[in-house]
Amino acid sequence: MVDSKTLELVQLAVDIYEWTGGAFDITAGSLSEAWGFARRQGSMPTTEQVQQALESVGSHHLSIHQSDSTVSLARPGIRLNSGGIGKGYALDYAAQHLHSQGIRNFLMHGGLSSIIARGSRNGAMCQPWNIALKHPWRSNETIEVLSLDNQALGTSGSGKQFFHFGGKRYSHLIDPRSGWPADQMMSATVICPSGAVADALATAMFIMGPQSAIEFCEAHTEVAAVLIYTDPKTNQQRVEHRNWP
Repeated sequence: MVDSKTLELVQLAVDIYEWTGGAFDITAGSLSEAWGFARRQGSMPTTEQVQQALESVGSHHLSIHQSDSTVSLARPGIRLNSGGIGKGYALDYAAQHLHSQGIRNFLMHGGLSSIIARGSRNGAMCQPWNIALKHPWRSNETIEVLSLDNQALGTSGSGKQFFHFGGKRYSHLIDPRSGWPADQMMSATVICPSGAVADALATAMFIMGPQSAIEFCEAHTEVAAVLIYTDPKTNQQRVEHRNWP
């Protein structure tokens, strides 16, 4: 049996798994372990180790039972990893609590990559909260400033957790469908009302890569995104805005 908040979190994660075609998957814990990122010591696994880890991945293997507040696993070895959604979910919960106490204007973050803004930064002056979007690999460089108005922001990038092997860069953001680190995106930032959804969709869009992420935004105009990647044709950095004024 799990508590109601945990059950709610797992259900939301499964919903986003289905929404993103498996690009976001809370059951990808075994892949993080196979690649060493669970210990923050990334290392190259064998193909056999990746395939073995993949056997324990897939949110379709989870069964959620609201009647008795339980989550059952259809396969042994499944490891849930809430890293791509947990901070945003915690911010949503904290924001609900502050609102219930009559606090209307505030900004909170969870490790800078997850931010939630409510009200305005100057009360009656109705000024939005301004957030600097940093370069994914050069933290002293600002790409642009985003203004949040009763919104949440989630960013996924590979600027801090990665390793090099054979002249190639491998990030900690692993595609749960293939078992290999995603390598087409530099960072993905999502803006929407929910911190949990923003976090999970940012992870999913990073995994999807530029073209699929753009198509996702075109199909879901309620989700705004800023995608940063290297154009394979020109080898130039591109900053793509979708559903953002």
